[in-house]
Amino acid sequence: MESTNYDVSAEWYLNSTNSLTLALFDKEVSGFIETTLNQVVPYTNNGVTKDVTVLRPENQGDGFVRGFEFAWNGFFDFLPGWGKYFGARAAFTYVDSGGKLNAQPRRLADRT
Repeated sequence: MESTNYDVSAEWYLNSTNSLTLALFDKEVSGFIETTLNQVVPYTNNGVTKDVTVLRPENQGDGFVRGFEFAWNGFFDFLPGWGKYFGARAAFTYVDSGGKLNAQPRRLADRT
């Protein structure tokens, strides 16, 4: 599997302890691998022929994964006493993905 990745992010520091972050990403992916189920094919071993079902990995079409993330990170340093040592992080991520499969794979028997 191969991918070409584009990522960009920006951070805004609200003060010495709090920040906002925005990240955008786009990944163009090729060579997805999927296990395909081929039809029953004859298999001969030691002179005996039996029908077997063939499973195997096969490269598929191209696809993409893209989206963004928005995050806040900070400490509650405005609180009195021991409360100022606590903090939190919140993030939202949106991901969209898709792609297409190769044409219907041929059966093993058709590949001769």
